[in-house]
Amino acid sequence: MAERIIGIDISGETIKTVVVEKSFRNMEVVRLEARKISGNATEDEIAVTLKDMMGAIKYDADEDMVTTVLPARLLSSRTITVPLKKRSQILEILPYEIESSTPFSADDFVCDYVPVETSDDGTKILSAIALKNDLAQFLNIFKKAEISPDVVVPAPFAIYVAIDDDIAVPAGSFGVILETGHNSTGIIFLKNKTPMAFHFLSHNKNETAKKRANAISLELGVMLTAFERQGETAEISTVTMCGEFAESAELLQEIKKAVSIAITIAIPSGVQAPALIKNLDVELSSFAGVLGATYRMAGSRAKDSINLRTGEFEKKQKLTGHRGQNIITAFLVATLIITALTSGIMESVALDEKHKSLKKEIRAEFKKALPNIKNIVSERQQLKNAMSSIEAKTAEIGPALMETDPFLERLTDISKAAPADVKINIHEFVYEWEIIELAGQTVSYEKMEAFKKSIEALPWVKKITIKKTKAAVSSEEINFSFEIKLAV
Repeated sequence: MAERIIGIDISGETIKTVVVEKSFRNMEVVRLEARKISGNATEDEIAVTLKDMMGAIKYDADEDMVTTVLPARLLSSRTITVPLKKRSQILEILPYEIESSTPFSADDFVCDYVPVETSDDGTKILSAIALKNDLAQFLNIFKKAEISPDVVVPAPFAIYVAIDDDIAVPAGSFGVILETGHNSTGIIFLKNKTPMAFHFLSHNKNETAKKRANAISLELGVMLTAFERQGETAEISTVTMCGEFAESAELLQEIKKAVSIAITIAIPSGVQAPALIKNLDVELSSFAGVLGATYRMAGSRAKDSINLRTGEFEKKQKLTGHRGQNIITAFLVATLIITALTSGIMESVALDEKHKSLKKEIRAEFKKALPNIKNIVSERQQLKNAMSSIEAKTAEIGPALMETDPFLERLTDISKAAPADVKINIHEFVYEWEIIELAGQTVSYEKMEAFKKSIEALPWVKKITIKKTKAAVSSEEINFSFEIKLAV
């Protein structure tokens, strides 16, 4: 069965969705839909519309894969060269490379990149950066709509993928993509069909087409100057437009005048069935971003997997999934169960052998300890009986035998007898037959007396006498000594 990939684009004043079915050999765009939303719509209002659109395509959270486009207005970029070539290694160091050229800490943003060119010295890359707070707020809309995107693609890294067939850039020159929205323009510079830089322009709502075109032309000049400083002296040879205003005749004419270059309206590749388009209130070229993100996820248009949903934003994968994956999961679970049972049986056999070996050792040690017992029935019970007999004999002889003398217990009792709020330093502790002599220091006579009374209350104390008390010479503390007679 074909795998479904759903692309979502929430930008400008529309929500756009794309459904792509991918099989082993090919991929097909089976549905496009766009719905208008107010420019002042709240997160809740957007989420309601999005949830309704996903219901219309019978979205299945367990079966379908979802990708979405992060708008360029939430992004910034950096072009840097790193002395690495492997993608995994570059992603590992990228936040720290970006950190040195931004006012933000590496903990404040997420990032990803596309390679610009590779040399013996490393890789020149174009990175896209999004603040974590902005990404969290963006993903919150999906959470309210009960959707969890698998992938979040930066808009500039998605758009060019869907329209690169329309871009014929001569060698040694730049191609430019203009994504025109209601109040914004995204600018993407390409060289050899590879993104070199991107920028985002905001426009006033009532701005004329001429003023907007002049702002775009000025920004193109600024970006060209920046390239010249980096040693790139190429000129712009082609301009391709996409987005919600791409087919505005007035804006198209004004941009042509401002940049003096022929302009092409992009037609996203892969869309061959207009009958599957639903509620299309926008131009087809405005689907470039969401189609590009979907193509990236399908793997038909890019080998690298770009995703800003990393770290704490990474989606937790479920054990369930596509039906084919369910079969594999069931097989793996069965294998784990069989392995666990086999391991358990082997461990049980090993433990049984170990038990027999230990029992032999215990029997041998028992015979050494109690050679007079010839008939061994229960080592544990017979050992207890022998110990009871020894203890009875010891009690008759008295506590002079250290094996049963409760010295440690009595020392513990005295330690616990000190009240919690009393600081006592013990200097001397003498333990003799029927007597304990204790000398120490505390902060006052009252504290010493409290300590004495606590010891006197112990069940094994017959009598406690203060032998000596004296104020310390070098401090305000009291030296004392006790004689404790034991109740034998």
